[in-house]
Amino acid sequence: MIWLRIVLLLALTTLPGGCMARATAPARQVAEPVMRADEEIRPVGVVCAGPENLYVADSFFPSILRVNLREGSRHVVSHNRQRGRGPNLVRPTAICLLADGRLAVSDAGSKAVLCVDPQTGDRVLLSGAHQGSGPALREPAGLAAAPDGRSLLIADSARSGLTRVDLASGDRTFLPCDDAAQGPILREPCGLAILKDGSVLVTDPGSGRMVSIKLPQKRRLEVSPTEGLRGMPWGELRGLAVAPDGFVFAVDRLMNAVVRVDPRRSSGVVVSGRRRGVGPFMKRPEAVAVGYGGRLYVALPEAGTVVAIDTATGDRAPAFASKDPEPEEDGANTPVGGEDEVQLPESEMRSLTNGQGNSIVLADRGLRALFQVDASSGRPTLLWRLPPKAPAGDLVGLSGIAMERAGTIVAVDEATGSVLRLTPGQSSYTLVSRAGVRGGGPALRFPNGIEVDTDGSLIVADEGRKAVVRVNPRSGDRAVVTRNGERGSGPPLRKPNLVAVMKDGSIAVTDDIEGSVLRVHPDSGDRSFLSAAGRRGGGPALGSPFGVAVERDGSLILTDEFKRSVYRVDPRSGQRSLVSGAGRGDGPALQCPVDAAVARDGGILVLDVDMENVVRVDPRSGDRRLLLKTPVWLENLEQGGPEGAEGASPWIRSTETP
Repeated sequence: MIWLRIVLLLALTTLPGGCMARATAPARQVAEPVMRADEEIRPVGVVCAGPENLYVADSFFPSILRVNLREGSRHVVSHNRQRGRGPNLVRPTAICLLADGRLAVSDAGSKAVLCVDPQTGDRVLLSGAHQGSGPALREPAGLAAAPDGRSLLIADSARSGLTRVDLASGDRTFLPCDDAAQGPILREPCGLAILKDGSVLVTDPGSGRMVSIKLPQKRRLEVSPTEGLRGMPWGELRGLAVAPDGFVFAVDRLMNAVVRVDPRRSSGVVVSGRRRGVGPFMKRPEAVAVGYGGRLYVALPEAGTVVAIDTATGDRAPAFASKDPEPEEDGANTPVGGEDEVQLPESEMRSLTNGQGNSIVLADRGLRALFQVDASSGRPTLLWRLPPKAPAGDLVGLSGIAMERAGTIVAVDEATGSVLRLTPGQSSYTLVSRAGVRGGGPALRFPNGIEVDTDGSLIVADEGRKAVVRVNPRSGDRAVVTRNGERGSGPPLRKPNLVAVMKDGSIAVTDDIEGSVLRVHPDSGDRSFLSAAGRRGGGPALGSPFGVAVERDGSLILTDEFKRSVYRVDPRSGQRSLVSGAGRGDGPALQCPVDAAVARDGGILVLDVDMENVVRVDPRSGDRRLLLKTPVWLENLEQGGPEGAEGASPWIRSTETP
């Protein structure tokens, strides 16, 4: 009887529609869904396939998209529900083309590498927890196919080295790069490219380097282009792509530029951005691909688009039909006269903090200035500014700010890893802390946010170190409060943005990659989820929390870039509620809210960088109104500063909005 059942089963499976028939059937032909132009994406990886097709790894959908460069249309190649079968995409980080035409995708969410069939959208696990042996992947980032077509190289940003993956078996071999005798140590490898001679180029945002690695010896050599903003080194090189002529293109997320690097001479030049080329502003580019006809394609996650760049002129244009980023005429601000002719710089608002009385302080990185703004009327007062003729010095990437009890303002400079003190009424600053110059302890790598603790010490969120650091305001000494694998236990920090000191003394840190807010114990450094969908607290899920502020009753106010909304979080339960945006509240819609402050009268002030304005939000109804009716300081700022002025800095004045 058993043998009869086996024979019947084999007969059934060989019939049309049976299991064996499905296994040998031709590949499925599934129509590619066409994305609407207004659908939001977060492109993190790009690769060209032929003169017309561009494949994009989208971490927001999450999915793999195909852009028809001739038509400017977007199609869904693979998506967990819409197209293709196999393991889910969780948080793709990079994409590359294999020799057989398939796509390899690194996925930090599933800690794996997947293979995607561009014809059917089917996904196959190449290497991960359930495929292949060897050291596990932790935070797979950049990847590239080896010239032999048999393996992949992967940059794992959580490990000091590279991982080689066998395409046939999925087996992983770790290639450590932590021996100083062999060259620079890789701290957080990110972008990766393989040159014609077999050497490997890796960008390392953690150390600010680009490193050339000679395999299999693993000898490493630093490739350091020296031409950066005003002669400074590049800020944060990330994605890489190799051109047919051997030059390498890299994106600089801090300088908002694309650079061309000659790895043989360790030299580089700006191709686009930083006053070269016109077109959409490249805010925090993530990845680059070399196309046909002298074009580059750069992924801009925060703008939700990919721009095409003409390498001859540096001009930029959107690669597909979507909401275009705000245009920036780079060349318009380039001085064309003699050395004494100085053009007024463009405004670039960056962060907010509570000011004195019912006011806020607004930092403008482009103008290198601080403004105090009345939280009710919107009346601005110029507090501090470096004259346009003054050299940039250490003040390059002015970002987060906070106010001290004495009325001075502390700021972090993301470009140089510095903490500065700015005194209203002056046109200079004091260096509080910077590795190798002032203060001991670990260097700040990419500080985003800063807050003043109750004891006067400074709390800094460092995206580069994935850490929270305490800075002594007098000596400049730096000490790690919490850092993955170094101090404190609990959920890891992926991308710490801004910080706030809560009523109970603990530290709230926003993390837009995890879509969460973490609570950090100020003494032990232990981390726990303060609020995160599926982990703690109910209510609407956070998309990309960035700005954080504390209300009078201790509740947290969060700004969410991708959901274009403002949320309130109960610090005890983690419960989330919508304050404004996403259908709640009247007034101008939020576009890209990045920071928040709570005025003395309880009003919520939100900085929206796309609107180039501060939005006042009613904490009860969610209604919104623009606080700054016109950027009057752009019209009234003097180009010189206080030199030669009589009295107490007459260049600092109040101006009222009409």
